[in-house]
Amino acid sequence: MESRELSWLGKQGAIICFGGKRYCPVLLVLMGLILWYLYVTLFKNYADRSLVAGDEPILNVIEHVVTFATFLTALYIGYIETARDWLASLPKKVDVEFLHDGDVVMECKDAYLAGEADVRAWAQQIGRQMAFGEDLKFLPNIQIHQPRPELFAKKAVLKFRATVVLTALPGIFKNDAAGRSEQNANVKKPKTVSWICQNERDIVQVVIMPDGTKISWDDFTTTSNDNKK
Repeated sequence: MESRELSWLGKQGAIICFGGKRYCPVLLVLMGLILWYLYVTLFKNYADRSLVAGDEPILNVIEHVVTFATFLTALYIGYIETARDWLASLPKKVDVEFLHDGDVVMECKDAYLAGEADVRAWAQQIGRQMAFGEDLKFLPNIQIHQPRPELFAKKAVLKFRATVVLTALPGIFKNDAAGRSEQNANVKKPKTVSWICQNERDIVQVVIMPDGTKISWDDFTTTSNDNKK
């Protein structure tokens, strides 16, 4: 299970539903005022012919246009504030990718995130876990991409992305932890190690080999240990 991009229509629908639940009484009053305004300024004036036959028809038209434009502006500002509140209320997730010489060597998708301020520290912690506790060597400028809403398990989440550039490969990509064992020279090394978080506890660990085949981490470690014997 992986998250996917939330469509524009899906995003607008989610914002409207969020705003409707949060501001229901205000919206009901607003709709009543809108209907009253339309009746008084448009339908009633049209019936009385005052909009056309009045002493100052052009000024009347301008007044209605300005009033309606002001209403649209207020509505747009309200929409922006509601969209901002909706984004802040979403559960947060993060994708972290680790690059070496321009290639993705490790990646973790859909990891749970407590807050935006934790992205850098959490990205480093994820990398350390994926490398079995090894301290990674990387450039200090971890790139944080602009977050965007996505769908995960049919629910909207706010997805963050972080890119870490490694200056040296972790030990799991070498012959052994020290990278010197002649006996282990024939053991196949992974091209990419991928973690996919299904929920807070379940993680699918996949190893992508240089030929593109995908195997589970358990199968990879079992095969590697057999080859070492």
